[in-house]
Amino acid sequence: MKRSGRHDSASEEDLEETSNWEAFLGEETLNQLQKASHGGLATALLQEEPFARSLLSSWHYQYVISWLYKVADSYVTVNWVEGFKPMWRNIKFDEFLLLEDLRTVDKLGLLGEHDEGSLYRAIRLQLLKQMTNHKANKLQDWDAVLNHQLGTNTNFHELSVFDQLETIYRVIKIIESKSLVFKNYLSSNLDLFQFAEYTLDENRSLLVLPNVGVVVEKTLARPEEISLHVPVKLENCTVKYWDEKTQVVELIHLDYSNAIQDYLESFKVQYNVLTKGWNEFLEWYAREPNMIDFDEWIPIYAEHQLHVNRLIAHREKERSMAELLVTRKRSSRLVAREEETRRRDLENKWYEKLDDRDFFLRTRAKVVAKQLKRIKDSLWSQVWQNFETDLKELKVQKRHELGEPEQPARDDELTKLDLQVIQDGPRFTKRIIPSPAARAKITTPTEMPSELCVDQQELDELESFGIAINGEHPDDRSWVFHCPNEPEIPPLVITNIDEEEAASQTHDNLLSKPIIRCDMCLQWQHWDCAQQDLAYQPAHRDYAIVQLGNYAASRRSSRKQPQEQVYTPPVDKVPPIADSPAFICRYCASDAETQLRSQFAQELQASRLNAKRQQEELERKRLLKEHKKQQQQLELETPSHELHMPFT
Repeated sequence: MKRSGRHDSASEEDLEETSNWEAFLGEETLNQLQKASHGGLATALLQEEPFARSLLSSWHYQYVISWLYKVADSYVTVNWVEGFKPMWRNIKFDEFLLLEDLRTVDKLGLLGEHDEGSLYRAIRLQLLKQMTNHKANKLQDWDAVLNHQLGTNTNFHELSVFDQLETIYRVIKIIESKSLVFKNYLSSNLDLFQFAEYTLDENRSLLVLPNVGVVVEKTLARPEEISLHVPVKLENCTVKYWDEKTQVVELIHLDYSNAIQDYLESFKVQYNVLTKGWNEFLEWYAREPNMIDFDEWIPIYAEHQLHVNRLIAHREKERSMAELLVTRKRSSRLVAREEETRRRDLENKWYEKLDDRDFFLRTRAKVVAKQLKRIKDSLWSQVWQNFETDLKELKVQKRHELGEPEQPARDDELTKLDLQVIQDGPRFTKRIIPSPAARAKITTPTEMPSELCVDQQELDELESFGIAINGEHPDDRSWVFHCPNEPEIPPLVITNIDEEEAASQTHDNLLSKPIIRCDMCLQWQHWDCAQQDLAYQPAHRDYAIVQLGNYAASRRSSRKQPQEQVYTPPVDKVPPIADSPAFICRYCASDAETQLRSQFAQELQASRLNAKRQQEELERKRLLKEHKKQQQQLELETPSHELHMPFT
């Protein structure tokens, strides 16, 4: 922690005579502080705001600020030790920058979530990620996660600033108890999290916080009526008893854990904020100059004040420059350059989106084709096995009626037995996948993640910049629910949250159960029904299952109308297609079996012809081998002189 050099010319006698806090500061620091104090310090003016007064008196608020100073990149951690890295290196924190944001919250009642430069927004987002240990969380999930963790049902933005900071205090306590990342950070920097403490008596002490000018009185309340009597030594917790009947020594172990726990819980610690800022700290020093090490803390707080004043001035300068750039009259040349830059960025973003769409569609088609091939291979094997079994049994039945083996007229023709099995075979004609009821023909939905979808507003913007849209049209964001096991319910086409709620309530809370999408026809069905059809799926684990809301009761039963929210279709709740196996519904699998059966006779003919050709080839090779063997035998039996007899 930074400390100012003490004025060299200020001796102890001078301090005792003047009792002036300025004597603790170096000359340069004192001059800068006097210049900054001309017209009032920005930090002191912030603390005089009405919204800040109740906050500064709260121990929970002071604890939150102190905690944030120690985990973020701040004045406290910047020079803690050489090479030190705070846990939240991406957040530059100071209490007075946060107070500026809280002043906006207090006036407007809502802080714009799209303000990327908001420190309050960044802190909440980092707390959310730390509490859930999930870096992909977004601030839109804040209320849902908070209500789940705290067991509440409130809208955070509807709370007052005071209550919001009280809630953040509870979030920090959850992080301290559950976050492994924070526990590792705490164990490595334990000294950083220990308050400077000055003992007054056995029940009271003073805590000096890194918050500028904040001193807190800590009081331990001891109940007089509660006492604790336990053995000093552990060996005395075991008592021996002699049983006269059984003549056995019985050992009884006395358990004092509950008594100790009750005794510890009877102690209550209370915190009272004595000084809330720089001015009150100096007034307290004037009254009680020997309570704490003022010569150590006054330089620290003074330099912190100067540091914050520079930050606030820099922030105000950036805000003024941003407003100036917005309101000033720009030259046509500069406007044209900015428009061209925007056009180039928009074009690059558009073509990148088209590439991502194409990659998504190709990946999905590849995964579905691979899964469909596995299903077809499994079905083909079972169909062929059923055909062979039926044909074998039919040959046994017809054996006494056939005088000679029946031969086809041509190589590509099937026998009467083949045709009879194909038409009437008990095993062959029985479908492996039962045919579901005929489904109505509807337009195939897009079923593409929202970030890859194209809307009319995007196309209009592209056309306004003269960027080719390559014939793209706005995507249909609706999704279709049609369960094969519930044929009485027609296909439901759902586009928004109202249609989803209406469809569910009309059909007895239909969408309260988990659902799964067929990656081939892109229609959704109940997961409970789909599990009955997993026998024909080569891989049946880790499917992309989605749980929608429960609409048994009206969503609008609350007394305050909820704000309109962006609808999230089920496709945005599933993992990437490459991270989970494709699911093929009964409709599509049954269609695949029908296609295989329609091709079976043709495939059987080709198989028979191929088998005959292989047999003929084997026979030809056998005859050729025998002929060669006979030639070699003949050569061995003929005398050699006859082979070399000269002609006369």
